[in-house]
Amino acid sequence: MKALCSVLFLLAFPLLTMADVDETVEGKVTRIIDGDSILVTDAKSVEYEVQLEGIDAPELKQEFGKESTEGLTKLLKDKSVRLTWKSKDKFDRLLAQVYDGDKHINMEMIKTGMAWHFKRYNKDESLAKAETQAKDAKKGLWAKESPMAPWDYRKETNSPDKPLKK
Repeated sequence: MKALCSVLFLLAFPLLTMADVDETVEGKVTRIIDGDSILVTDAKSVEYEVQLEGIDAPELKQEFGKESTEGLTKLLKDKSVRLTWKSKDKFDRLLAQVYDGDKHINMEMIKTGMAWHFKRYNKDESLAKAETQAKDAKKGLWAKESPMAPWDYRKETNSPDKPLKK
């Protein structure tokens, strides 16, 4: 019985640890959808729709939505990026950390006041700290006294969580 338990554990252990392993994709940004969503195409021409994990940017029709999208465009237009991800969202988008070389794009969007730290789904203390610093410095969307969070905007306007691809 002990031997059987050992064998079952050895067979199941890789499955238990796989959920914690980041997958990596490298490719070129082919489109900025909005302030927290992009399309990336890899070397094999596989296209990935990506939601920047841990951030939530203003919706396109929301106040500061255009500026947030422009901020992400300045960081990523035509860039080659590395994505690391563990899961997908309910729309089958990769929930990814996005890197341009050593530059962590998710962090940059929060530091510059272009997006909120999405604390409901992400507990990264460094992102929380970056948001506090951007807020204190009144950067980006924090220049306004009480900016509306995207999740409140979506609820108030009955908007979908996912922008329509054009």
